[in-house]
Amino acid sequence: MENVKIPEVEVYVTELVGHYNIVSVKLGDTLLKIREDKSFKVSIGEKISIDFEEDKLHFFDGVSGNRIS
Repeated sequence: MENVKIPEVEVYVTELVGHYNIVSVKLGDTLLKIREDKSFKVSIGEKISIDFEEDKLHFFDGVSGNRIS
């Protein structure tokens, strides 16, 4: 599969969770959470680009938290 690239999103919050850094970014009115290695460092408000493999995406219901796919 080909990677999908989003050229610019804004970092909303970062959380160190065990061995991972959960980075929440704003894409328009949508909040995306990205799991990165704990060494990944960004600042709140920073503009970053992201790319990902489609087959590694997971979607969750915003109200219940249940996994959609």
